[in-house]
Amino acid sequence: MKSARERIGKLCRLAARERNVLLSAWCLFFVVDLALRLLPMTRLLPRWPVTGAADPSLLPDRIAWLVTLAARYVPWRTTCLTQALVLARVLRREGVEARVCFGVARNTGELKAHAWLEHRGRVIFGASDEGTYEPLLPAPGAAGSSS
Repeated sequence: MKSARERIGKLCRLAARERNVLLSAWCLFFVVDLALRLLPMTRLLPRWPVTGAADPSLLPDRIAWLVTLAARYVPWRTTCLTQALVLARVLRREGVEARVCFGVARNTGELKAHAWLEHRGRVIFGASDEGTYEPLLPAPGAAGSSS
């Protein structure tokens, strides 16, 4: 187990922009978790055009790694849905369009659900080794839907 000093040292070695994304994501986990308890999930899906810079300073894969790192340090276990929603919001702030996807799989008689995030048709968060999830149709009005 790493000491607090080692962790703080690694945090200090991140670029300022990366630290800002990490802190923003960590705070968003609290907001999204509360919102999921109070609102229908479809209300939390991105619905408006991307508002951030057209040329993000960080690559989408790096942002995904920072959000995954932030998820490790919230006081509860986060779900794939919460992480996908937080990552989608952070990416949109950075000017990156991404689509939250949902799917289901039937493994050994039990139904499992999963959420992941795609950018330009490639999964950047939530790739699953547990089986193939059959995508569900996106919610009406959600980013990336054809309606």
